[in-house]
This record gives sequence, C-alpha cells and structure tokens, in this order.
Amino acid sequence: MCNLSQGFYDDGKAEGIIEGRAEGEAKGKMLAKVEMIDNLLAKGFKLSEALELAELDEEAYNKFKAKK
Repeated sequence: MCNLSQGFYDDGKAEGIIEGRAEGEAKGKMLAKVEMIDNLLAKGFKLSEALELAELDEEAYNKFKAKK
C-alpha cells in the first residue's frame, strides 16, 4: 500500500473508532434510562412519572424496549 492509501486507511479507521464509541455511549445511556424506568415501575411509579424522571419520551422507551 502506498503512503497516501495508508493515510486514507488510517484516517478512516480512526473515524470509525470514534463513531463506534459515540454510538456505544449513546446506547449505554439509553439502556441506563430504560433500566431506571423499569425499576421505578417495579416500585409502583406510573409510567408518566418514570419517564419524566428519566427525561425520556414514551416513544423512545418503547422503541428501545422492542429492540431488547
């Protein structure tokens, strides 16, 4: 591989790593919110209350739960 090609490869690889980490962090934050909501529901909170405390809307909660 020539130096120019190696540079493009390295840049692409670094960008992919950064994007992967960001995606993983976002998924982790969402998972934490969903677990928080589930715990609150188990303790007797209403769904609307749990969603408000977790700062998450019902559509996002249901969408993530469906993926699990």
